[in-house]
Amino acid sequence: SLNFESPSIDADGFEKLCEILEPRSSRLMGSREIVDFAQRLFNELDPAQGIYANLKQGEERLRALASLVCFVCFLHNDYETFTQVQSSKSKLAPETWREFQDLVSWANLGREERHAMAILLILRDLGKNVAFLKAMPLGSRSEEEVVILLVRYMSSQVPSVQSLSQSQIAFIEQSLRALSVFNLAQFLQGENVPFCVSRFQTIMMEYGDRVFKFSLLAYTCLMGGIRGAESPHGSLFMGNTQAVHLLLGMRIIQAAEDKSATAIYWSYITHRARRLGLSTNTEEELVIARLVCLTRSTTCDLQWLWQCWSRLGAAERRALTHHFLADGIQEPAFVFVFLPKYLTSSRDNDNVGLHRALIVLVDILEMLDSGGFMDKTSRSTVDVSLKDLAEFVEEVANPSAFMAVIVHSSISQAGSQLTFVISTKHRHNARQSSWTDEPDNEVKAILKRMNRRVGSASIELLPVVGAMPPPSGASAATPGASPPTSRRTLVEEPQPRHGCDSFRLASEADSEILSPSLAEVQM
Repeated sequence: SLNFESPSIDADGFEKLCEILEPRSSRLMGSREIVDFAQRLFNELDPAQGIYANLKQGEERLRALASLVCFVCFLHNDYETFTQVQSSKSKLAPETWREFQDLVSWANLGREERHAMAILLILRDLGKNVAFLKAMPLGSRSEEEVVILLVRYMSSQVPSVQSLSQSQIAFIEQSLRALSVFNLAQFLQGENVPFCVSRFQTIMMEYGDRVFKFSLLAYTCLMGGIRGAESPHGSLFMGNTQAVHLLLGMRIIQAAEDKSATAIYWSYITHRARRLGLSTNTEEELVIARLVCLTRSTTCDLQWLWQCWSRLGAAERRALTHHFLADGIQEPAFVFVFLPKYLTSSRDNDNVGLHRALIVLVDILEMLDSGGFMDKTSRSTVDVSLKDLAEFVEEVANPSAFMAVIVHSSISQAGSQLTFVISTKHRHNARQSSWTDEPDNEVKAILKRMNRRVGSASIELLPVVGAMPPPSGASAATPGASPPTSRRTLVEEPQPRHGCDSFRLASEADSEILSPSLAEVQM
């Protein structure tokens, strides 16, 4: 427990804060002045006595400062300060900055909302404290719920809250719940599923337009501060590439009040793909489009991405196609948290590589299926943390140890949250440049993958030996494409996925945000 109390914001400091948060067309103060003022005004940010310092969360304190600096830059149209820490190669383009200014104008925050935004930004990273998270009930272990708890019941530890009215506190709580329900960073990376968009739509219908606009701007400022631990004096993270992706997602969400969650989700994914010249007319092309987001691929990566995909067995491609196209609304879905980190770290480690990483991902899907984890819950989506695996691949020193990981792992469950856990002994084994598994374990892994390939070969032979013809209206298979699979048995003969053509985006101009062909997607 915390045993310190701090004074609230004094009247003079409050007036100065209101002056700083007033929108204007030119810079009022530089980043160092903003940081110095914030550390004096907000006791939470005091580098010696604040709650971040007492909890030894120095990096989170700097990220909070960077997010606040980004917010002030947006309000003051201060492009120079916002980009001063960026390299010339990745620097935010002036025309992209103007789009951020359009977002700020659209949000049109009032004085009380701007004050609430500043408090939210300085408190949000307290939610990352591990001790706080573990103390939360199993069903409420989100970072945002931690902050809500601090705001509601521990204002003496976060004294800036005492400067807020009850309506401002309620506004912050609603915005934090929106942030908890829908993680924008996961959306932009293709990490979550359409169900997450649907939940965001539902909560925004309840909370209204002001919370919707406030939340989107809060997302933007928080993402701007992601690399604040390296420097809080601008936005290291929000270079032009990241900003373009963020603004694309924002525009799609803004324009999609009456659109289905599936339409919104796949509109963003397919727009990203088409900007790289990638077609999105088949199921496998849609999977590649999602992998583009998950692996942060560029145009020069597309050939490599297709090669990794084509080297997979047909059964593995079917399993992954089914997984990556499941919406979590009409079709249950697993959401792999830390999947982007797992895939990019695998790509960057020559002892792993993306091809092997995808094979192991199929192994995990089979482990989840055989364990009946989806059947044990009434939820349509189940989060599975791959944090352990994402960290593991950074340490792997030989391919054999990585390919054997599935027989040295387990799935742990805490409430509705699943976690893929690797044994400590195998983590040690993976760091050795030369390692051989026990014969029994090696045979298990080999047989598991052989069974997949044998099952796949049997399915491919069925049409030749007199299998039933495809259902009326089913399109012919694309060369190399694999039909989707049933989650129940990943290698059984799959049924056709209804309405897959409704995923397609026609050849409309990139300036159009939502494709009419996506507007009424029914899976």
